[in-house]
Amino acid sequence: MAVNQNKVLVIIPTLNEVDTIHDLISDIFVNLPQINILVVDDGSQDGTYESLKEISNKNENLQVINRHKRLGLGSAYRDGFIYAKENQYTHVIQMDGDGSHQVDDLKKLLMAEDNLDLVVGSRYVGGGNILGWKFSRKFISRAGNIFAKYALRLKIKDATSGFKRLSRNIFADNELLASKTNGYGFQVEIIHFCKLRRLSMVEIPITFIDRRFGYSKFNKFIVLEAFVSIIKWINKR
Repeated sequence: MAVNQNKVLVIIPTLNEVDTIHDLISDIFVNLPQINILVVDDGSQDGTYESLKEISNKNENLQVINRHKRLGLGSAYRDGFIYAKENQYTHVIQMDGDGSHQVDDLKKLLMAEDNLDLVVGSRYVGGGNILGWKFSRKFISRAGNIFAKYALRLKIKDATSGFKRLSRNIFADNELLASKTNGYGFQVEIIHFCKLRRLSMVEIPITFIDRRFGYSKFNKFIVLEAFVSIIKWINKR
């Protein structure tokens, strides 16, 4: 059985996404009018928060948090998890606000069996795809995932995916909420967390489309943090 949409919170971190976030929010509500969305904004300077706040005043299914400064992706998700925990949601979905994740794939995450703890939208299983990335970016992503998979003995092929559905067994756990990692490190930590607790995990194929507007937050420091974190977790595998 699929999850109850009324009990699912889609968490979308934003930082200067005014060119894409409106179309994404509109597309989600057109296709999934009962879904709830929480946008966690890291002090955007392009009007992202103000414009979303106007929409939220007219649609109670959209909530917006303004954190006033850049605190990081992992931190944004942890704030979203705390909100979901306090408001009794059964599941959360992590989703990018730059248009790289598709609403059709969001539906796939929702349709997965409700007893699964983690559903990963994967670029690296059969049927998964990446559009618009240069070879160098694909190489870094693939290499990072292979490293995480073998270093931590993970079964998930796309451990750095930012498109996931998490059950309350994951997002409400105090240990995960106390995490300090950000970026891809936090995405890998979720997979590692589930493995250590022997929680159920499955990957479903998605199509990832590189952003058309704005700029990527990907940088060498994000990669370095993930690498150092994985090395630290090896003894806890």
